[in-house]
Amino acid sequence: MTAQDFFFCYNKKTMKYLRYDKGFEFITKAFTKEGVEFWLFYITP
Repeated sequence: MTAQDFFFCYNKKTMKYLRYDKGFEFITKAFTKEGVEFWLFYITP
């Protein structure tokens, strides 16, 4: 696995679209060192 296998989502609206409209599960929710929230998704075909 490499960084290209993952999508780092920093936008809550985009996360909600992927999660609730498209049904993708995120791997984790975390914060950057600067305190910015993000969600990590696997990239799928």
